[in-house]
Parts: sequence; C-alpha cells; structure tokens
Amino acid sequence: PIRSSLDDEIRDYVATELDAFSSGEGLPDDDRRTLIEMVSAALGSNPRRVKQFANNLEIRLRLIRARERDEKGHSPMIRPPISDRPLVVAKLALIEDEWPDFFDVLLGNPRGLQSAYLAARGDSGFGVELPQGKRGEHLEAFLRASDSVHVDDLRPFLRLKQTETEVRLPGYSEFVEAVRGRERTTVEQLLDDADEDI
Repeated sequence: PIRSSLDDEIRDYVATELDAFSSGEGLPDDDRRTLIEMVSAALGSNPRRVKQFANNLEIRLRLIRARERDEKGHSPMIRPPISDRPLVVAKLALIEDEWPDFFDVLLGNPRGLQSAYLAARGDSGFGVELPQGKRGEHLEAFLRASDSVHVDDLRPFLRLKQTETEVRLPGYSEFVEAVRGRERTTVEQLLDDADEDI
C-alpha cells in the first residue's frame, strides 16, 4: 500500500510537470498517460530531473522542427518529419539522459531497441546486452513501461538528422546495418534487389 501510494504521488507530480508540454503539443489522453508512465519509470525518483526533462524535451522538439524546415535554399536535415512522434522523441531522450551507454549501442545498432524490449521481457539471445545490476533493472522497467512507443526507423530520432541519400535510396538503412553487422548474405540480397530495380 505504501509503495502504491508513493507511485501514485510520483505520477501525479510528473503529470503536473508535463501538463504544459502535453497541452502545447496537443497530446491525446492516451499519449499523455504513456508519457507520464515513461517519465515516471525513468525519472520518478528525482523530481528535479522531471522538470529538467520537460524543458529539454520542449527544446529538442523545437530543434527537430527547425531541422525539418526547408529554409533559404537549404534542404531539410530531417525528412520525412519526425516531430509528429513526440513520444518516440521523449523515449530516446530519456534513454540518452539516463542510460548513455545503452544509447551509444543504439547509435551503432538502431534495431537493438527491439532486441532490448525482448530482453526486458525475459527473452534472451538477441545480441543486445542490458546493463547489469540496479541500472539494468531500471532500464528494463523503463523498456516495459514504454513498450507501446516504437517506430520502424529509429535513425533520424537517434541522430536528429537524415541525409538526402538515406531519404532517396530504398533500403538504405537496412543496407548500412547489414554492412555494420557483417551480415554478408543480407548485404548480397539487398544488392541483388537493388540491381533488379535498375
């Protein structure tokens, strides 16, 4: 009962701190609840960090929107737009702030997040190792709380940019990941598929 009451108080505090952001973004009620759960799972024990996160998230979305615009002869740095997915932006910002080593893993392997979800649920053998000890348990709890927030291509969310080549070439991100992962069969298949398209 005491733990449940404390969890409710934390969620109420997080909801209050995120209210201006949620209203400004026009988040539907379900998205508001999901954001509150994610932030509570990641930062709930540190009220000052919750306030900092709300401010940082707002700034991050402003930066993303600026990079999505086509201004003064410069092509957008992010295309297609990602600012319409604020929960994904929030999730990755939380991972970057709270688990920077794991965020670095995701930079090198954007598909690693799906593997991490499976690992957090108790499945194993997916090639992504979660941190050990309390930090690992904390990350696992966060991944379970944020399981419904996902996107097919994490790359623009991780780097807050996307090159013209990445936008234009079909299968580009799959090709890069296969090369980095030394998946020869996948690379050959993608090249064969590209030859057929020409």
